[in-house]
Amino acid sequence: MLDLKIITGMSGAGKTQLLRIMEDFGYYAVDHLPVELIVDLIHLLNSEERGVEKAAIVVDIRENGHFHSFFQNISRFPEEDVHSEIIYLEAEKDVLLKRFHETRRRHPLGSDIRILSAIEEEEKIMAPVRKIADRKIDTTYMSGNTLRDHVRAFFGDDTKRRLMVSVVSFGYKYGVPRDADYIFDVRFLPNPFYDDFLKPLTGLDDPVGEFIMASPESAEFLRRFKDFLLYILDRFEKRSRDNLVIGVGCTGGRHRSVFFAEKVGEFMEEAGYTYTVTHSDIWRGGQH
Repeated sequence: MLDLKIITGMSGAGKTQLLRIMEDFGYYAVDHLPVELIVDLIHLLNSEERGVEKAAIVVDIRENGHFHSFFQNISRFPEEDVHSEIIYLEAEKDVLLKRFHETRRRHPLGSDIRILSAIEEEEKIMAPVRKIADRKIDTTYMSGNTLRDHVRAFFGDDTKRRLMVSVVSFGYKYGVPRDADYIFDVRFLPNPFYDDFLKPLTGLDDPVGEFIMASPESAEFLRRFKDFLLYILDRFEKRSRDNLVIGVGCTGGRHRSVFFAEKVGEFMEEAGYTYTVTHSDIWRGGQH
């Protein structure tokens, strides 16, 4: 039986990049195949001559009028021939907009429409597909390596734990990560911002970490933090959860949140989880 991953989602969210990563992990990869030919492709890959066990294809709004009919009829795939899974990629609007501006690409909905308007229109078009997707991946804060780690966690290296943990440090003054499952507020701990030497540094610098951990309450918090995290991650994994986003916040997202987000990464490494650590507000001018 063919294991078929159908990659779809928002333009600019990384579908082509994901397809290439899947190919690196041994998937037969096809980009933008006319949907009328997909059933034929399944039969071909299942044939004795090909004997392909897993494949990944991209299906998106470039299919125009055939797009929705394909997803409406996806349940009609011959069950004895294929097990299909829909992977939906998305990202925040401002990030998608930035990616289009940086690459100077034309949006698939046309060049006669503003990119922001096209993104908003595509979001409406994609809503029914997003609803039925088996797996959703938000690439807002993802680099190429981060996306590869996600693929490895889901479809690659079986020796690692299945749960993918994304750790994000942030500053409350800039807003809370919208996709966070858990948020930990560390504003109650000693603040390096008020030390003239430490103020221009970040939580990645040793003097900042030494200052924070010199406080007994920081050491106590770290111990309790680790125990709690490992407990909930183990429970989520037993419930077959695929991914978890953990936000760690302080006032400006530069010192305390960065330090403790890095500590969470260390916990994940020790426990064998696939994980990423990103710092969304670390370079925003040194605010506390």
